[in-house]
Amino acid sequence: MDRRLRKVRVCRFGDRFFKVGHLKTIKAIAKIVGHKPDEIDTYWFDKDEEKRLPHVLEVGNS
Repeated sequence: MDRRLRKVRVCRFGDRFFKVGHLKTIKAIAKIVGHKPDEIDTYWFDKDEEKRLPHVLEVGNS
């Protein structure tokens, strides 16, 4: 396996995609948006592709 690949959790709210690290982050976004995510999936990205994903700041480290 290429060491540059990373497993990334991506969730979709309507037409917006967010890279999330923790389930706590998904819950925080859901509160702001007002509904649960339409889709949550895990993808493998290389570092360059991952940098182009829209993302939110992580809420907490646990």
